[in-house]
Amino acid sequence: MKEDTDSLLPLLILPGIHFVLCLATDVFIRDEGFKWFMIGIIDFPVFLGVAALGITLTPVVEYTILGTLWWFSIGAVYSFFYKKIVES
Repeated sequence: MKEDTDSLLPLLILPGIHFVLCLATDVFIRDEGFKWFMIGIIDFPVFLGVAALGITLTPVVEYTILGTLWWFSIGAVYSFFYKKIVES
């Protein structure tokens, strides 16, 4: 049981923190020019993918939803390799 929670923690923590920070950015920062800049740096691969496809989305959708999915996939990859290392 302990091993399951150890591998699930990064799977849920990384996207959870990202989601909360995106919502806090949207609610509390009023400067529209700088508002999503720091989140854009953190979510650079998502930004590149959306820009390459030529899709125009609002920053809330682009960074909050797609960025959180990006961090969820990072957590999933980490959990996969963590399980492989622990099992060996």
